[in-house]
Amino acid sequence: MDDATRALMGLWDVAGENVRALGADDWARPLPGAGVGPADVAELAVHLTGVHYAGPETLREAVAAARHRAETQLAGRTTGDPVLGAQCLDMCLHVHDLTAALGAPADLRDHDAAAREACRLVLRVLPRLLVAAVGADDATLRVAVRLGDDRAVHVTHGSVVPGRPEDAADAVEIDPAGLLLLLAGRRDAESLRDAGALSWTGPAAEAFVHRARLVAA
Repeated sequence: MDDATRALMGLWDVAGENVRALGADDWARPLPGAGVGPADVAELAVHLTGVHYAGPETLREAVAAARHRAETQLAGRTTGDPVLGAQCLDMCLHVHDLTAALGAPADLRDHDAAAREACRLVLRVLPRLLVAAVGADDATLRVAVRLGDDRAVHVTHGSVVPGRPEDAADAVEIDPAGLLLLLAGRRDAESLRDAGALSWTGPAAEAFVHRARLVAA
């Protein structure tokens, strides 16, 4: 099992521990970013398990079964595999939402290998995200994910053309967890900057950190 898969299983463990500890009133707690995806803790548990209608005890058992299925599915997959990246992205956000709803948000830096693997997947759609942020304006942006990848993209009149990092006057530097939370709309750019997780320079970078989102609300 590689580091990213191990970190992903750690996220499943955090989800299982929190679901097992849920009280009667906790299932109805709203999730951050409600409106896209599950709205409350109960809906998130259903989403994680694939059990469409069940009481609390069944859902608790189903989380453990879902973890086992994920571990089986990922056997033999390694860094760069899109299935691993997608599961890391999902679980980073789901665990953040679950624990934030319960008042003690998980620190995704504790699961950094999973966050970095999710970022590798996110950076594949960086051109689309930049086009959505700047529209038809010309822009060249370098996004540097700390401890991860450094990617540049150039947009001309709304179309993507090859770009090189050294061509980019505009730059974003961000922690892996910060990139996921920013693009998922869980944290704003200013709070991440104040926490030391994000810096940016230039108008294209300004547009990116404030407008680029993985899913439109």
